[in-house]
Amino acid sequence: MPKVQTPPQSASTSPKGSPTPKSGSSTSMWRRVIITVVCGALAIFFAMNVFMALARLKSAPPRENPPPVVLKVEAFETERIPVRRFFPGFGTVQPDTQVTVSAEVSGRITEKSHLEVGVEVKGPTVETQPDGRSRRTFGDILVQIDSQVYQERVAQTEAQLRVSHARLNRLVQEKQLNEELLALQERQLALIRGELERAKELLSRGAGSQATVDQEELDFARQNETVKRLRNTIELIAPQVEELTAQTSVQESELSLARQDLEKATVRAGISGIISEVHVEQGQYVRAGDPIVELTAIDRVEVPIGLPLEDAIILGKLLGQGKRTEARLATRETDLLNPARPSRTGYISRVNPQADEKTRTVQVFVEVDNREQSTPLKPGVFVYARIDGGILDTDQGLLIPREAINGDVVFVVNRDQSASADTPLTVSPRKIRILQKLQSFALVDGEIAPGDQIVTSNLDILSAGSLLDVRQVRTLRDETARLRIPYLEFPASQATATEESGQN
Repeated sequence: MPKVQTPPQSASTSPKGSPTPKSGSSTSMWRRVIITVVCGALAIFFAMNVFMALARLKSAPPRENPPPVVLKVEAFETERIPVRRFFPGFGTVQPDTQVTVSAEVSGRITEKSHLEVGVEVKGPTVETQPDGRSRRTFGDILVQIDSQVYQERVAQTEAQLRVSHARLNRLVQEKQLNEELLALQERQLALIRGELERAKELLSRGAGSQATVDQEELDFARQNETVKRLRNTIELIAPQVEELTAQTSVQESELSLARQDLEKATVRAGISGIISEVHVEQGQYVRAGDPIVELTAIDRVEVPIGLPLEDAIILGKLLGQGKRTEARLATRETDLLNPARPSRTGYISRVNPQADEKTRTVQVFVEVDNREQSTPLKPGVFVYARIDGGILDTDQGLLIPREAINGDVVFVVNRDQSASADTPLTVSPRKIRILQKLQSFALVDGEIAPGDQIVTSNLDILSAGSLLDVRQVRTLRDETARLRIPYLEFPASQATATEESGQN
């Protein structure tokens, strides 16, 4: 076989076949890297020195201070003037009186007089006549319950009462006759006693006989027995009279009750009002206590209105002082101040002593006399109210808009009279204390005085010393004029004075 020849190994390879590194080329490469890095750093350092040198040769540009920030705000000028406050509210009209007319006796309804919802009925009335005597008229008849049973009961009781009266009269007459007969028999007994005494005296003298005495004694005994029987008869009549008298009283009471039941069979209206619900029909059998109709009085109605506790306390004090607090009512809130639209007038009658735990309000009740209104209020109507709360005592503080209050601080404009008109104004914070809240206003006291101008806008970026440009200053009258339904009003004299000062 031919022999395979192995090529000779190169001198640059190791015995295992891996290449052998060259030490001279590796050292040269590292030297080139280090030289490159050093040259780059020197170049950057030189460039920075050159740039800084050139920068020092250039002069700095002129600088201008930024203009001061002037805030455009609105302000409110405080003043101490009396105002009349009003409390807004709303509620649903309720009847002042609503009764359920029920049957007081049992029976079948035989008559029904125009018993329909919405029909007006008259209740009982009492009129004073010119002679000073009073005259009472009954209410209108609503239904008639079958009265035959009650008429028979009255007739039966009357008959029993007549029998008792007759028996009583007979006993009285019998007693009177027995008393007269007793008096006669007692006189007869006295005569017989006298005859017996004379007979005994004659016998003692020897002029009379024993037979005469015996006969007189027998007559006396018989007469005495007759007198005793009459006395016993009279004594027995007294309990019978007493028993019949008591029986007569019971029968008179029964007759009175029977007549009342007969009268109750005719069901009449107990109050004047409108029929709001009918529960029966003709021919229906009713029992005592069954409802017949619902009557709603419309002469007077009341409106419960929920107010905050502070407002209810004020109204309660006015009632306690005997003051008549007026409230205007309307079905639309804008009609409260519109004389061309219908509104009603009522008065606060009472204040609920307990607050509603759900709404946290206290109910005050406005009473309305529909007889004095051009258009009466109907129960169930929703109305808005504007309640007169009296003159607000501004001697204790000043009225300011609640939007001007930032916590317990207000910002007051500092005005320098010597400064020019173009000079910005400054502001300073003042501490205040809220005495009472009146919707969008607050009665406050503290570090403010009448005539101070209080900032009402941009409160979130104000601080002490801020520069201001006051674009508008409003007064209390201006603020109330902005309200759709004002709840603060100026008294007539004060309003006139304010208008005149504004014109001047």
